[in-house]
Amino acid sequence: MITIKKLKILFTIFCIVLSIFVLCLNNIQAVTTLQKLNLLCTSDIVMDYHSGNILYNKAMDDKIYPASTTKILTAILVVENLDINKAIVVSDNASSSTPIGSSVMGIKPGEVFTVEQLLYGLLLPSGNDAAIVLAEAVSGNVEDFVTLMNKKAKELGCNNTNFVNPHGFHDYNHYSTAHDMATIFRYCLNNEIFKEIICTKEYTIPPTNKSEKENKLVNTNRMSDENYPSLYYDYMVGGKTGYTDEARGTFISFCEKENKTIIIGAFNGSQKQNARFVDTKTLAEDTFEKFKNELIANKNDYVFSITNQVNNMKYKVALQEDIYALVTNSNYSMEYNIEINLDSLKNLNYDDKTNSIAKLNITFTDINNPGNYLSDSFDLKLIETEQYHDSSGNTGIIILAAFIIIILLCMIVIKKIKRENIEM
Repeated sequence: MITIKKLKILFTIFCIVLSIFVLCLNNIQAVTTLQKLNLLCTSDIVMDYHSGNILYNKAMDDKIYPASTTKILTAILVVENLDINKAIVVSDNASSSTPIGSSVMGIKPGEVFTVEQLLYGLLLPSGNDAAIVLAEAVSGNVEDFVTLMNKKAKELGCNNTNFVNPHGFHDYNHYSTAHDMATIFRYCLNNEIFKEIICTKEYTIPPTNKSEKENKLVNTNRMSDENYPSLYYDYMVGGKTGYTDEARGTFISFCEKENKTIIIGAFNGSQKQNARFVDTKTLAEDTFEKFKNELIANKNDYVFSITNQVNNMKYKVALQEDIYALVTNSNYSMEYNIEINLDSLKNLNYDDKTNSIAKLNITFTDINNPGNYLSDSFDLKLIETEQYHDSSGNTGIIILAAFIIIILLCMIVIKKIKRENIEM
């Protein structure tokens, strides 16, 4: 006879077995998906450019050597700190300290270039010599520029990254992760100057004070070059390659199809197999097929009023743009909170509606694809101001006055009733 106690034991065993089965099934599915993609690099990542969602990751937080993909951070720091039309004279140190075996744009001591020309030399043929010239132009010397690089990386939340030079020539203390490099690249793509340069296929520098010939610079991104039909990809927009013997092939890029823009990082791949390019195409096609672009935050739903009782002002702030994310379905959760910049309220120019006086912090999770998540901040811009009058201090007086009026009315009514009774 089966007792209740035995039934409980059997039910417990059933639950344990079922849990193990589900866990194994999930692992089998994950392995199957990985095998189906047939990725060649040891570390890969796909990030939604607009939302920052991680759509796919293979060892994205493992240590990698970025090689010349390092130059994306060098480039953005140059763009943010120098006028691109500024003329730069190549120092003796810059021309002599380029590591032997480096990829170069070709410079001579005393040669004059604009910052813009050097940026093309940095990002297209991947010139280590250009990296040194630009680092000196920004910070005075390479060491201080490297300090600036690491500071910027930390500001962007790249805590598993450490750079020791501006070009990525191998050093065991010069490392990053696929996740960090995708984060840096996403930041860089917000700058139109950077974006235009990295998407350029060819650029010609006219004769200089030290050279009578033009210098034609060709982008090393073979996926944008129709001369390499086996590697060319229609939806490739731009990217930065890298290679050293230790890092092997590295590549950070972005692709666009219809209304979808994705960042793809492929690191530590075989050069012989063109692994970085093969993985990029594989991941792009898989992502474009499986994900759809969906509105997750309508700007009209995120309008808030902020009251500053110190200066008796009320501010209306709002999200400026709708927020979209690439998702596998409509089953997702989202939480948010508002972070107010109190310092910005002190010297606020009320006529300037571009003021960002608060942040909307959003945490988003795709329920059916937990790896697809977003944790990002968006500016809440000032759209309206008005004078604020705090009437809370008068509340007691208003209540008392109302109470007195009610009593007086009651007395008048009672007196009238008595008079009518007397007359009767």
